[in-house]
Amino acid sequence: MSHTRWRMLVGEWNEPWTRRRRPRTRRLGGEELSAPRRIALAVPSTGEEEWLAVREPLLEGWVAQGPKVEAFEGAFAARHGVRHAVAASSGTTALHLVLAALGLGPGDEVIVPSFTWVATANTVVYCAPTWTRSTRLRLG
Repeated sequence: MSHTRWRMLVGEWNEPWTRRRRPRTRRLGGEELSAPRRIALAVPSTGEEEWLAVREPLLEGWVAQGPKVEAFEGAFAARHGVRHAVAASSGTTALHLVLAALGLGPGDEVIVPSFTWVATANTVVYCAPTWTRSTRLRLG
């Protein structure tokens, strides 16, 4: 698959760091309408220091884990005054690790918010406690 075709499939054309494309137009009752534009929710702000920080572990053969992650975990633990810190590959993994560290298992109940990402409930199911969807809890 060509790079151009891949970019069209993942929808990168309207991202600010890629080449701009003229919006498609269509007609509705004789009136010309342009296609809706995508708005980037978070645009990465990187400089030379960040690019070098990404490049160094790759050149050393570390794609995941390794000395940079270990140093980050140590610095994070020191900053927060705790003995240990663990870096996770995703929010789902982090939630799973927390529930496992708490020792939740069959018979335990976990309240899951009703407006959340599916990973919140999935991690509870992994650990096998009973889960309840919250409809009455309010923050604040």
